[in-house]
Amino acid sequence: AESTPEAWMAIITENEEKLRAILLPDQLEGWPDRLDEKMFRFSYYHTPWAEVLQTFADHADLSLVLDAPPPGTFNYIDPREYNAEDSIDILNGVLMMKGYTLVRRDRMLIVFNFTRGIPWELIPMVDEDDLDLRGNFEYCQVSFRLGRKVPEHIIAAVTPMLGPYGKTRHISTTRTRSEER
Repeated sequence: AESTPEAWMAIITENEEKLRAILLPDQLEGWPDRLDEKMFRFSYYHTPWAEVLQTFADHADLSLVLDAPPPGTFNYIDPREYNAEDSIDILNGVLMMKGYTLVRRDRMLIVFNFTRGIPWELIPMVDEDDLDLRGNFEYCQVSFRLGRKVPEHIIAAVTPMLGPYGKTRHISTTRTRSEER
């Protein structure tokens, strides 16, 4: 109770390690999965973005790629705990209002100013079935087959659902009609 919000994560991790050491195997079975997953709490008041993003990247064991931090400060206090993916989505929800986004690519956490354009080659490709595992404010690319549907009709239907920086693209197939059957 006497510690600072910045020290909470270290204290939580230390206590979880102590609990893991004393629980029996059958007790560990029923223990929440979060012991193996790093959890994050947000307690920031007028904290510079560079500090927030570096602290998060360090706790998530990611390498931060940040050329220029977003302007202003981060103000967000929430007593709940979040996993890394949900934390990135929370950060992205706030960063979006400033024209920035975070992209997780392998072990890198990349900060983009998307008002300068989105480097699509760095945006991860996601399987259509895994799309629901992505955050509400997360950029990703999805490729799917249209079958015999007319690409222009699909593009017309999907385009209104895209955000201001989303895009659609028809990739021609090299198959002939006889190969499709």
